[in-house]
Amino acid sequence: MILRTVPALLVVALAACGGEPEARPDPSPAPRLAAALDGLCRAVGLASEGDVDGAGRLFQDRTHAYLHELADRGSDAAPEPTGRLLEGKERAEAAFAGPGPSDPVIVQYLVDIDQAAREVARELGMALPPPCRGVVA
Repeated sequence: MILRTVPALLVVALAACGGEPEARPDPSPAPRLAAALDGLCRAVGLASEGDVDGAGRLFQDRTHAYLHELADRGSDAAPEPTGRLLEGKERAEAAFAGPGPSDPVIVQYLVDIDQAAREVARELGMALPPPCRGVVA
C-alpha cells in the first residue's frame, strides 16, 4: 500500500512545484564561438610575428563564417557592437586581400574584431572562453 502511494505523491509534488525542473543555461562557451575566437587569437599571434598570409588563411578558415552567423544573431540584440564586428571584419578582409596596412595595424583589426565579437556574444547571453593572451577584451 505504501509503495503504491509514493509514486502518486511524487507526481502531486512535482505538479505543485511547477512540473519539470528549469533548464539551466550551459555555462561553457558554445563550441563554434570558442573555435572562432581561438582562430582570432591564433591569427593575432601569426600577424604579430609577421606572418600576415598565415593569419589571413587562419582567419578565413576558422573564424570568418562564424562571424557572419554571430552578426546575424546579434543585429537586433546588440546593434552597436555588431556594427563594429562587421566593420572590423571588412577591414581585416581588405587588409588580407592585398597590399595594405602594416602588421601592427592588421593585429589591431583582429583585436578589434575579438572585442566586438565578445561583446555581441555577451549581449546574447553566451558564455565566453577566456581572452587570448595579449588581447585585452
